[in-house]
Formats: sequence, structure tokens, C-alpha cells
Amino acid sequence: IPNGDPDFPLGTSFTAFFETGRTSAVQRIVVDRDAPGSVLDFTFVYVGGEGPRDGAPPASVARMIAQLDALLATTDLRVGTTRHFAMRGASARMFEALDSDEEVGELLTFSAGSPRPAINVFLVRSGADFLGISGGAPGATVVHGTRASGIAIAWEDVLSIEPMAPPDQLGTVIGHETGHFVGFLHTTEIDGSVLEPLSDTPECSLAQDLDRDGILLPDECVGFGAENVMFWGPFVPGPRFSPRQSRILRNAMVIQ
Repeated sequence: IPNGDPDFPLGTSFTAFFETGRTSAVQRIVVDRDAPGSVLDFTFVYVGGEGPRDGAPPASVARMIAQLDALLATTDLRVGTTRHFAMRGASARMFEALDSDEEVGELLTFSAGSPRPAINVFLVRSGADFLGISGGAPGATVVHGTRASGIAIAWEDVLSIEPMAPPDQLGTVIGHETGHFVGFLHTTEIDGSVLEPLSDTPECSLAQDLDRDGILLPDECVGFGAENVMFWGPFVPGPRFSPRQSRILRNAMVIQ
């Protein structure tokens, strides 16, 4: 806290609001850090489709990790340890195609038992209406095994558009969901609305909607925020985080 600009008066108080569709206990976990981190670890869980061999990722996932590392390097971060596991049997068959947010939440609970600070990435075959989705904005960055403990990527869907997408598309998809996981919102939504509070992320208003269809496409927002990783998408080549986003990212509790 807070989830916006980091320049706020010391001693500021905050009010948190909780919404839930079910009755459950509230657990408070207090964490703090003295200095920014520089390394971000990932745990990849393969749910259906091609999985790791002898602990090594398939070539497509290795390509994604390299692209993500290059993206994080622009924020003075790097990808650290990556671990790779395959989900097998009935669980894999149940969750390899995600049809609802409820199923996404159930899948993320399989992160229970992860022994270190890391972002859990579940690579499923397809998603009903997403290429990537985070368990929250922010997610449960220091707790594993909850419905908010990670992100899911519709991997075969992402790969299907790779030939038509910018060359760094794979890394941008996971970088975008990593941004949501540490608390970033879209810099501009598809309809031009803006909820994100950071002061150095450009906004693309409906004045840029050249075809007047009510949808802000990336080519309409070039120079007005489409170059930011957290633009609603799809992505343009060479997206970057803003300086304030980078600063917040380096201070996220999941960073080591």
C-alpha cells in the first residue's frame, strides 16, 4: 500500500475494502522491505499440452522467458530461477481449457506448497476470453495456494497468433500479467476509460478513436500509451514500463 504513485506523505493512513462471493476467514500478513530488489523468480506449471523435459522448458517457453528477461532488464530487473512442473491426470484434463474466472481461481490454488517467493505461471491450453489473466491486481504476491496466487496464460492461443504478432509478443503477454499481479491496472481501457493512477503513463482518450467504433486499437493510440506494457492490448513492438511502474515493480514483495 499504496498501489499508485510511490511519492506519498509519511504517516498516511489507508482504508482497504474487501469484496468476496463467499464467507471466509480474513488472514492478515504483514511484509516489508528495506530496499528494492533485482531478481524475479517464476514457477511454471504446464496444464495439458507440451511440458518440460528433465526440468527444462520447451523451446517456445524458453523463448518467452528470454523475451521477458529483456523486458524486465529495462526496469533494472532480471528473471532469476525458473522451475518447471507438469500437471498430470484428471486435474490437467479438468483445467487445460479454462471457461470461467471461477476455474482460474481454482487452478491457482494448486500453487500451494511452493517453497519460495516466485510468481506461479499456469500454462493452460486455452482460455474462454483471455490470452493471460492474473489472480488479482494485485495478486497474492507472498502467499501460495490461494485463488489469487499466480497468473494463467492460454499458451496454445498465444502461440497461434505469434506469427502475426510483434517479435516480443510472448514476453509481453507474461510481462503484462506480471504487471497486473504486482498491482498495475491498464493504462487505458478498450473504451477509453482510465482507472490507473500513475502520473507518468500516457492516456489514450476517445478523441483518438479514428473510426468512431468506440474501441481504442493500438494503432490509434501510438504516441498515446499503446507503447506501455499495461495498455489494454494487443501489443505494439518494443513495449516498456514507465519509470514509476518500474520503481513500484522493483519494490514488489515478490522481487528478491
